[in-house]
Amino acid sequence: MSSMTVVCLYLSVTTNPGIVPLDIQPSAVEAADWTICRVCQIRRPPRSHHCRRCQQCVRKMDHHCPWINNCVGEENHWLFIQLLYYTLVLVSMSIALAALHLYYSPPCSYCSPEVFPFSYTRPLLWFTCGQGVLFFPAAVGLVFGQTFNIIIDRTTLENMADPYFKAGVPSPRAIHEAFTDICGTKNVFCWLWPLRRRRPITAQAGYSYYRHM
Repeated sequence: MSSMTVVCLYLSVTTNPGIVPLDIQPSAVEAADWTICRVCQIRRPPRSHHCRRCQQCVRKMDHHCPWINNCVGEENHWLFIQLLYYTLVLVSMSIALAALHLYYSPPCSYCSPEVFPFSYTRPLLWFTCGQGVLFFPAAVGLVFGQTFNIIIDRTTLENMADPYFKAGVPSPRAIHEAFTDICGTKNVFCWLWPLRRRRPITAQAGYSYYRHM
């Protein structure tokens, strides 16, 4: 579980979030839906957003995450979701295993307290358990918030711009449809597997900016 968390963290940091190329041109059919960025003055697909931190427009940008030092956009959102899920499971396992070890394994009565592992095992277990308890609420909140946004097909930035749904209350999507769109595959077993390439589902509809990239 630790290995999967580290892999997802690395891929979330290094994967292109969906930066809009400066020279991209929409087709005649798509041009009506595209907008012009007020900052960098490029034409961009719908729901793109300009990141002032990265100075780039990102397709379907959710937010700029300081923990991965990267934007969370259309191309790496699924990796970020995996990172959150694996982190939540890892934190839960750390709390459970540390607590069970502290409860069922009393201090060693015949071990020399001068030996480093025997001196610091229980303090490190208490530290691990306490750290897990602190991280657990944040992990649950992030997982719940991101999952909710995926189901209603809204990004964090869109929620911040319209927190009271003045533009209309979005209709929840089926869970399979929502995660198929984010993860780029209909295979449920691949949703939590990071070592693959995401296939844009929207490309099947003929969007030229996918073919351009």
